[in-house]
Parts: sequence; structure tokens; C-alpha cells
Amino acid sequence: ELPALVEAVLRPLDPSVPSLREGCLQASTMALRELVKRYSMAAFHQTTQRLAVGTTTGVVIIYDLRTATKWRILQGHDGPVAAVAFAAGGDLVASFSTADSTLRWWQAGSSSLLGYFGLH
Repeated sequence: ELPALVEAVLRPLDPSVPSLREGCLQASTMALRELVKRYSMAAFHQTTQRLAVGTTTGVVIIYDLRTATKWRILQGHDGPVAAVAFAAGGDLVASFSTADSTLRWWQAGSSSLLGYFGLH
């Protein structure tokens, strides 16, 4: 599953081990950039340095790349998340699931669901 791969890429970016982070930063950045290009269920926001990843269980995980940790877990879809995107300012995250046919939008700084639109 994609979150396991993301966590493996983030592990060497732990800021508490600066030499490891420095040595792996370029390769990890390239790997994450490629994931975002290839998978619609992954999105990166440059300014906030956050990565959103949709899961097969209907959850969106937001990672903070500055700390290399899970920052928020957004729950609400009834099936796999097919796509995620950040708003331009990075304060909102949108997610879409074909399983429950909903587009949901979230406040990125909390786990609050702001709304959803059913596509039935």
C-alpha cells in the first residue's frame, strides 16, 4: 500500500539524525516527487512541505516532511481514496472516492471535515 512506501521513504528524513537526513534528502525528494506524479491519490504542497496520501481503507494521511511524521489522519470515505489535492494555500485538502462517490474537503490543520458532495 502507498502509505507504507511513503513511510519507508520518509524514515531516513528524521530531523533528529541530521547526517542521515542530509545524505538521503535528494533521493527521498526524487522518490516522493515521482510518487506524486504517478499516483492521483498522492499530492504535495511545496510551501507547507506536506504530503497527502489516500489509502485503500478510505483514509487520507497527511505527512509533515519537515518532521518526517504523520501530521493528520482524515477519516470519512467508505472505500479507497482515488485522488487527493491541496488548495493553493495548503489550508484545504480535497479527496475523492469512487467507492462512495463522494468528494470531501478538509481543513488541513485539523481533522475537520468541512463538507462533501455526493455524486450519486
